[in-house]
Amino acid sequence: MINITIDWIAITFKEYDNDASQFMAYHALAGKTVSATPRNGYTAAVRDENGVLRMWHNYRPDMGVHVIFAGSALRSIFERSSVQPREILSNAQDLGGRVTRLDLAKDATAEAVNMEKIWNSLEAGKFRGTARKHAQMRGLKAGHTIYIGSRTSERFIRLYDKASEQNIGGLDWKRLELELKGQCARAAATAIVNGEGMSRPFDAHVNDMVKFDNEPEWEKFFPDHDPDFSMPKIEKTTDRETWILSQVVPAVREHIKHVGMSVAIKALAGVIAGGDDIPF
Repeated sequence: MINITIDWIAITFKEYDNDASQFMAYHALAGKTVSATPRNGYTAAVRDENGVLRMWHNYRPDMGVHVIFAGSALRSIFERSSVQPREILSNAQDLGGRVTRLDLAKDATAEAVNMEKIWNSLEAGKFRGTARKHAQMRGLKAGHTIYIGSRTSERFIRLYDKASEQNIGGLDWKRLELELKGQCARAAATAIVNGEGMSRPFDAHVNDMVKFDNEPEWEKFFPDHDPDFSMPKIEKTTDRETWILSQVVPAVREHIKHVGMSVAIKALAGVIAGGDDIPF
């Protein structure tokens, strides 16, 4: 049996305004919160009763508020309130949140997936796609894990023995996990919110990274693969906003200080005012 779930959601609000506050009230403030260890450059963090992690910087409001829903938190939210991860993604988009990471996981139970054969096909180069790296790890407790792609890129694949990781004996449970970040995460989130389901963006990304010419064990994870689906394009508007704030504004300020209202500054002022006349 093949099941697919959302196993991680990370969302950033660029400021703690009314919309961000509304989102937190819906999804990140269940019961009492406790202090947590901040990461990713943030200086403060709290965790609610569902396990939702909320982080911010005490002296850098430009870093906004970062919210992380790990798989355990998503399961707790559903068990307590029947709220599905898709609803969290939809509310985040409606309220101005930016999805920065999204993990999708396909679980194969009682499918007898032979990970050794998949690894041998990877090592033999019997695949096409964008992935240039693959590695494996073997451990007595965690079992066999295969990594495909770069951990620092926007797409990364893990295939592992979930039963061994959970220390569940006698269960055949393999997980194929896709970690998406940045633009890839936002595109997949948009597809899911728009009703495409989870399998279509999952299959599109995974098969773009690694597509075997003939590996039946790998294909067990893709019984309903739709080769015609393509991910929506997401413009990197947030990156442009960051560039303007961090590069353009300081440069303009310094230019005015030394040169004054030059032709370029007057043109910029005209653009900001909504004019179309640019004197160059």
